[in-house]
Amino acid sequence: MMQEPSQRHLVVRIVVTAVGGLLLIVGILGLFLPLVPGLLLILPGLAILAGEFVWARRLLDGTRARLNAGLSKARRSDK
Repeated sequence: MMQEPSQRHLVVRIVVTAVGGLLLIVGILGLFLPLVPGLLLILPGLAILAGEFVWARRLLDGTRARLNAGLSKARRSDK
């Protein structure tokens, strides 16, 4: 029994939202708890959510830009 494409899309969207949201929430908690590496879970969570949500794409793009700027600044100060 095959599902309609719209039903399949809905199921995929729910799974993507659940997995990405879980990673994002655990990552945010990881910023305050010593057991979980927060940023290492926030970035994949945003990347997963960015496929479905514009707000996540914007946040991920801004985060990448800030990380790249910080890395460039660190490299310049290292010389």
